Amino acid sequence: MRMFKRLVAVLAVTVALPLSHAFADEGSGTIVEIDPDARSIVLDDDTVYVLPDTIDPEGLNIGDVVMITYEEASDGTLVVTKLELDQ
Repeated sequence: MRMFKRLVAVLAVTVALPLSHAFADEGSGTIVEIDPDARSIVLDDDTVYVLPDTIDPEGLNIGDVVMITYEEASDGTLVVTKLELDQ
C-alpha cells in the first residue's frame, strides 16, 4: 500500500507540472507605449500587457523589441511572467 501511495504521488506531480504552464502563452513585438503608473506596456499589435513588480518599466524603452511570456488573468488582463529584450 505504501508503494501505491508513492506511485500515485509521483504520477500526480508528473501530470501537474506540464499543466502548470498550459495556460502560459508567448508574444513578441515592438513596444509602442509604456505606462509606468499602470505598470503596463503596449506592443505594435495594440496588445496591452501588465508588468509584475519584478519587471521595472523604467528599464524599457519605446522601440524595444521584446519577447514575452504571459498568462491571462481571470479578468482578461494579460500578465507578463517573463520578458526578454530581443537583440
